[in-house]
Amino acid sequence: VVLTAALAFPEEFIECVGVEILPELHQLACDAEKRLRAKVNDNSLLAPIRLELGAFEDFDFKQARLVCCYATTWASDGPVLTVLSRKLGRELPVGARVITVDKRLQTQADEFEFQLLGEARGFN
Repeated sequence: VVLTAALAFPEEFIECVGVEILPELHQLACDAEKRLRAKVNDNSLLAPIRLELGAFEDFDFKQARLVCCYATTWASDGPVLTVLSRKLGRELPVGARVITVDKRLQTQADEFEFQLLGEARGFN
């Protein structure tokens, strides 16, 4: 998703950042970035890309405008992402967009609110 966003919207994003906790998946992303850069001769056709190895809990989301989460194994209470909801709710600027796979964010009315803008159902 990070590489696609950088390629599809180079003028829209200041930076496209990926955060992956699994070293193997992080390395696959780094290898894919190298292949993409080899095919795209002009770096101005890509938004800046940064791929981080680490946990989302340690990442600063205060500047994020779009967050995509493949969250099938993340801490949750049934269909609700608990830890991620608190992290994003406290850090994301108003108006930021979040795309999640498999689970939803949870509003904490006294602190932050998420608004569901759309939903797609299908096989994972």
